[in-house]
Amino acid sequence: LRGEKYQLTNVSRTRMVLDERDFYRRGVFAVMVDALELGAGEATQVMVVLEAPDA
Repeated sequence: LRGEKYQLTNVSRTRMVLDERDFYRRGVFAVMVDALELGAGEATQVMVVLEAPDA
């Protein structure tokens, strides 16, 4: 397994509602979002656990 970490910032002027399912793609085992609702200009951390690529 491997992990990816992102910082997501709401650059709009309106509230943003996130859903962990929005970050799903093939090979993803788990997603964790620190804050599911962001006000204008707010940021959150997103962690994604993925299947490791074949070595």
